[in-house]
Amino acid sequence: MKIPRQFILEIKRISWCILLLEIFILFLCSCSQKDLCYDHNHASRVNVKFDWRYSPESNASSMLLYLIPTDSNYRTIKKEFIGKQGGYLQALVGVNYQVLGFNSDIENIIFYEDEGKVMATTKEAVTIDAIGIPVNTLPRAEGTKNQRVVMEADSLWSSLSDKDVYITLEDNDNDRICYQTLYPRQRFCTYNIKVKKVENSDKICSLVAASVSGLAAGIRLSDGAKTAEKVIVPFSMSLTGDMELKGNFRCFGKIPDANISNKLVIYAILKDGSKWCYIYDITNQIDAACDPFKVTIVLDKLPIPNKIENNSGLTPGVSDWNVVDIPIKRSEEH
Repeated sequence: MKIPRQFILEIKRISWCILLLEIFILFLCSCSQKDLCYDHNHASRVNVKFDWRYSPESNASSMLLYLIPTDSNYRTIKKEFIGKQGGYLQALVGVNYQVLGFNSDIENIIFYEDEGKVMATTKEAVTIDAIGIPVNTLPRAEGTKNQRVVMEADSLWSSLSDKDVYITLEDNDNDRICYQTLYPRQRFCTYNIKVKKVENSDKICSLVAASVSGLAAGIRLSDGAKTAEKVIVPFSMSLTGDMELKGNFRCFGKIPDANISNKLVIYAILKDGSKWCYIYDITNQIDAACDPFKVTIVLDKLPIPNKIENNSGLTPGVSDWNVVDIPIKRSEEH
């Protein structure tokens, strides 16, 4: 029996209608309900701003942001920004982060992690630039032999967020931005050294070098807590028109330990080729400073000899340095 052609065409038309109806129903279902996604490898935006109310004098030119996960199974997210305002970065959804910010325009500082905390320390010094002599050939103050000699610190500001960043799936689905504000604080100290009277200053042939011992090797960026290692920081000093010797340097400050002494060592090379090393104990002045972030040391004199006599009673130090211990008078302890 032959099936009419018109009947076959009608069957095909009905089949296509049913297929299109099924597709339409599936499309409506997909639009009306969105399946939950439990894959946390989505990223969502975090907007971090820096408020400099506690360090208005900062001249930072670039900032580095760390999103540090409290779960060690996730990696730290890092992003650098030009300027000191902050900006956007991406955080994984469903991961709890601490936010750490600090300036990255540095030369002498090295950052490293210790038990999940970001630390800052300075590179080791090879020479004292002012006199161009390797540090391992210079005489040292008593009790400082095992202290490393490091470069001076850079200007450093840092802050840790008061609350953690946690972005939920709902936040991500609704394109919500997480806002955070950090309040950087100064983490470096400035030490200003002045010797009021330099005897026979015309005998000095170059810049004068100096160093201070018993200083902290580094700090923890989250709160500025100092590390326990003691180091020596060298710096340059120069003569002023009124025959005063002045110098300054940045460091991480003194370790908060009453048993730690701080020795200032001044190195001078004279025109006759002789090398002189003067040692002062400046512990009392550092401890008595009103502002530990800005310490001023004032000393009465630097006894540069006018003429070197044989058997002068001075103690030859390393590499034929003449080492002189200068007692500090009570009037010099400002």
